[in-house]
Amino acid sequence: MSDSNTFAGMEPASHTDPTAKPRRRRLWLACLVLFVCGILIGSVCTGLFVRQRIRAVMHGGPEVMRHMLIDHLDRRLDFTPAQRREVEGVFAEAHGELMGLRREHQPQIDAITQRAINELAAHLDTGQHNKLEIIYAAAHKHWEISNRAGASKTLPDVGSPPRQDGSH
Repeated sequence: MSDSNTFAGMEPASHTDPTAKPRRRRLWLACLVLFVCGILIGSVCTGLFVRQRIRAVMHGGPEVMRHMLIDHLDRRLDFTPAQRREVEGVFAEAHGELMGLRREHQPQIDAITQRAINELAAHLDTGQHNKLEIIYAAAHKHWEISNRAGASKTLPDVGSPPRQDGSH
């Protein structure tokens, strides 16, 4: 019993226990299953987190985006509290200027959007046209939310009714 593979004077399990290899395989299999489950859970949680962040930006408008950008810069540059206040002021001023520019060009944006929606609607059947109206109404609602601090956006006409035969 002075074998180098013994522990506290006991013989290795492989010499005395015929079930040692199957147990070892089950242990490795359990570890592998646990590892794969961890990867899957981590992936799902990451996906949910990313989806939530994207929704926050999409539905929160420019304010949320501005704060996320400032937070990102703060983490990278480690602002002092005074610097953070100054940076927020700079961003607020730039946002105001951008909203002014947006108000100035909003009629052109509306005209382009109107033309594109009308062209798209002309190629859709009745069901698709109805879905387009729903999608566009949801987009309009989003634009109104994001424009609370700026120019108002009017909902362009979705175009003439589609052809009943579904042809383009």
